[in-house]
Amino acid sequence: METTIQSINLITTNPQVRNGRPCIAGTSLEVAVVAIAKIVHGQSPEEIAADYNLSLPQVYAALAYYYEHKDEMDAMIQQRHELSKKIKEKLSNAYPSQLISQEIPADTAIAKETEAWDILSGEALLNFEAELG
Repeated sequence: METTIQSINLITTNPQVRNGRPCIAGTSLEVAVVAIAKIVHGQSPEEIAADYNLSLPQVYAALAYYYEHKDEMDAMIQQRHELSKKIKEKLSNAYPSQLISQEIPADTAIAKETEAWDILSGEALLNFEAELG
């Protein structure tokens, strides 16, 4: 009897979506977001599925992809972390008087963070990286 390898095609890459970073099929949610939720924030797969409106197979596929490509994914996550630190530093230097600490609802904060990352993705992010040199 011949063995057939089955594949679950739940992870996609597309240069037009998140600059080609691996995403969960049918969404623009990056695999790295799921990995960070699990590893850094200690969320269970069930919590991740509920928080991001995903199925458990999607969450497990993202985690499997992360672990299969761990070195590459960790390098990408570290690069984005370093870039975000540079952006934060550049913005706080440019607009120090406008940095006001205030409490805002968590869902508003998440929406604003998501919007900021969307703005910085694609062409804008590449231009900003080039400007930082």
